[in-house]
Order: sequence, then C-alpha cells, then structure tokens
Amino acid sequence: MTADGFETFSYSQYYPCHVNTFVGSDSEYVYTMGFSNLRRKGRMTSKQKARRTELENQGKASPSAIQKSFRICTDKILQLIKSKEISTSAEKNILYTDEHKAYPLAFRKLDGFEEAFEHVQISSKKPRTVYNNLFPSNYFHRFLRMDLSDHTRETLQWAKCPSALMARMEAFRFAYNCFNPRRVKASRAGDWTTHAEAAGISRAILSETINEFWGKRPFLGKTNLSEDEVKTWTCQWTNPGRSIGRRIPNYIFL
Repeated sequence: MTADGFETFSYSQYYPCHVNTFVGSDSEYVYTMGFSNLRRKGRMTSKQKARRTELENQGKASPSAIQKSFRICTDKILQLIKSKEISTSAEKNILYTDEHKAYPLAFRKLDGFEEAFEHVQISSKKPRTVYNNLFPSNYFHRFLRMDLSDHTRETLQWAKCPSALMARMEAFRFAYNCFNPRRVKASRAGDWTTHAEAAGISRAILSETINEFWGKRPFLGKTNLSEDEVKTWTCQWTNPGRSIGRRIPNYIFL
C-alpha cells in the first residue's frame, strides 16, 4: 500500500491544505483520505508575509495536523485489515511513503502498526514512473489534477471552503474506484477492469454497492467511517480562524 499527501488549497492560497491518500499498491484502489490544514510556505513578498501574519492572528494551522490526520487514516486501514475487508496473504504488509517527518511520528502512536506493517520511505526526488513504489498515489493525484477543476494548475475555479473540497474529493474517490478503468490504455482494448475489481471486489458486489449509494439516500448511522470521513460527511472542515459558513441539514446526522 502507498500513502502520500496531495497539496492544494481552499478559499485562497493563504489556506493551503494536505489531503492524505491511502492507495493499494497492486489494485490502486483508494481506501481512505484525510484532511489537514497547512501554514502557507514558500517565497512571499513582504506584503504577502504581512497578510499571512494578519490572518494567523485570527487562527493558525496546527503544526501537527498532518501527523494527526495520517494517524487517523492509518488506524482506519488497520481496522479494515483486522476485519478482513482488506485481504492480504503476507504476514506483514509494506506501507510505502515519502520521507515526510510526520509519518513515523504518527505510526508510533498506533497500537498494532509495527505488527501489521513494514514502513518503507522513498525519496520524493526519485523519478515518478511506474517503477516507483509511490506510483499508485501519484497516479491518483494525476487524475485529481486532471478531472477536478478545484485542483487544476493555475485554476480559476478553486474550492471556496475545505468541506466542499473534501466532499467533491470523496465523490471523485467513489467514481475513481468503481467506474474508472484501472488503465486507460487497456480500456481502449476492451479491458474495463476497475480499481475496485482489482482490489478483489466482485462485479456483483460492486453493482450492489453502486445501487445502494446511488439508488437511495445513505445515512451516517449505517456507515463505517473514520473520524476524518465523518468530518467530511458532516461538513466540519474549516480554515483556521474561519467558521464553517454553511447550513448543515439535521438529516445528515441520522
């Protein structure tokens, strides 16, 4: 399995964020995602630095946000392995990540991680080809950049709030897993195997899942979601110092 962060922003570039994605190494099925606010970094003019300081006086991103989100996502994966929703023949799974310092810190706080996973870190400077073990995450991120206008380079259609950003990402994750062919080139030759099927989900179960989620309204109380996924469902993601700013219908908490 690979885990990597997708960096984007909502509302303005003073509010960057990091979306953690966990993707199967062979199937390239996206198992879960998490959200964390970041502090704006990189080169800025004096005016931009002053504006960042002004905004941070209203609210500042937590320096441990990525670590917390990554821990929640990894705990979700451990639960899926324990419940056998993720099937594996290996005694110990390999989790590939880049060399971000927050990841090992997150793993130390998880019971059972060392028994379930061997953590292998790969330099982000290595070519991002199909031979790179981080390729499954990079491939999914490529589709996010290509298919969601929020994240197109130099876009004029960026997300206006984090909750809307994550809601669209979750809808896209479902489509990517259940509808998109695993390989575009193979689909041209008639092979429309999806990422879900490559992950071991039969076509019959896949059709049943699609009908369940698209044929009737799903309810929060009848789903098995991680802490981050519940926050996405209930539109609780915010930028530092700003309120949610959107009406939340009571029925989504049922």
